[in-house]
Amino acid sequence: RNSAIGECVARLWELEGKQVRRVNLVNDRGIHICKSMLAYLKSGDQETPASTGIKGDHLVGKYYVRFNEMLEEEYRAWVESGDGQQEYQRWVEQQRSSAKQSEGRESSKKRAKKDTGVGRFKAQYKQRYVSHKSGISAEARQMLQEWESGDPNVLDLWQKMNQWCLAGFEPTYQRLGIRFDDVDHESDTYLCGKTMVLEALEAGRLTTTQDGAVVAPTEGKPKVLLRSDGTSVYTTQDLGTAALRYDRGNPSSMTYVVADEQNAHFKELFEVLALIRPQVAQLCHHLSYGLVKLPEGRMKSREGTVVDIDDLLDQVKAICADKLQMKNQDESTHQHSAEVIAVAALKFEMLVAAPASTIVFNPEKSVEITGRTGPYCLYTYARARAILRKSTDDQPGLSPGFELLGSKFERAVLHELLFFSTSLKQAAEANDPSKVASRLLSTAEAFNRMYADRAGHPIVACDNPALKEARLSMTRGVADAMEAGLTVMGIQVLEEM
Repeated sequence: RNSAIGECVARLWELEGKQVRRVNLVNDRGIHICKSMLAYLKSGDQETPASTGIKGDHLVGKYYVRFNEMLEEEYRAWVESGDGQQEYQRWVEQQRSSAKQSEGRESSKKRAKKDTGVGRFKAQYKQRYVSHKSGISAEARQMLQEWESGDPNVLDLWQKMNQWCLAGFEPTYQRLGIRFDDVDHESDTYLCGKTMVLEALEAGRLTTTQDGAVVAPTEGKPKVLLRSDGTSVYTTQDLGTAALRYDRGNPSSMTYVVADEQNAHFKELFEVLALIRPQVAQLCHHLSYGLVKLPEGRMKSREGTVVDIDDLLDQVKAICADKLQMKNQDESTHQHSAEVIAVAALKFEMLVAAPASTIVFNPEKSVEITGRTGPYCLYTYARARAILRKSTDDQPGLSPGFELLGSKFERAVLHELLFFSTSLKQAAEANDPSKVASRLLSTAEAFNRMYADRAGHPIVACDNPALKEARLSMTRGVADAMEAGLTVMGIQVLEEM
């Protein structure tokens, strides 16, 4: 959804005459990267994308999941150990003491909900365990320190796994029709961020804590920018990213297309940026969007429940290939059509709801030809083009008599065409691709209602030459509008379906 929204908004801005640079940020450093690297060192057995046949980014993601499995195994063993049982008993006593203090202030029903079982202890204590007791987590933090200090062995492994990821990303972007003018890497931008933080500390705009961490005064509690061990956090590298982008291109605005789970992060980032580089902060905007869920629930990368975009596209493509009628197509053309429809189905679902909405993506419903879907819009375009091909006397040079189009069906289509460009402009102003999708759907619905009334609204078979030309011109307008709207959404059209 990130890529679909970003690309569509960029195209909308370009229609408005703006110069747009698409910038991708590769998250190639940090504790999560070290977790994948550490798990690979411990259990990878020197496997590679070539030796396994697994796409590079998928392979690295596999070891991120493996790290969390190893952490869970370690945590489970610790909870059952003597040290874990002692901590559990202390926690139980604390819970009981807290319950006694709250007696009289809570209803018996609320007190009954308080659970002192080991399951609740494990859930509440885990973050403390990770921070203070976990051996594998300490190894990952140590690896991050070694990476930032330039340890050659750590850097060699990082470069190898990083290249696997980058090689895996490229075919996916090509498949989705996504391109970038600039690609930034957090392994570069964090250095700029650290420099900015240290300079601001020297200038007195930031402070340090007792343990040596560098913090910024933000709304609420102070925001850590450098940990006590000197390593940087996400905000640090994002400070550097913003500054580098500003210095490189001197833009009039910088829009971050990132999911709404990062709303608090960007609020803090822009607040800190205002302290350090106010001229940059005033140009920054966060285009937030809701997450994508599947019918079975939310996806979680740590638990390995994320459905990869490649796998999802393959699944949707298989559904499309199964439903498509061949119509004299060879297998290659059939597979190409299935791919185009699959990408259309996926992108349209990502864009049809306003960005702020959380969406549930249902692969089966997304390819329905009669629903509010991308394939429905593709089919409407193909239908309009087929009508125009059937008309042997289609002459675009003739002046159409639109005044002849007076039925409610015809007027409804003309209304949609009249306001089509307005919808594109409104979508650009609001950074909201759903306004394009909504107009595409209403245009398709109006045209198909008219087309369904073949007796009352014949087009090619119309025996009134002037009325026929008017309806053909209207059909041509529908085809052009559908193609324009789908193109803005990054969706390729098909001449036949």
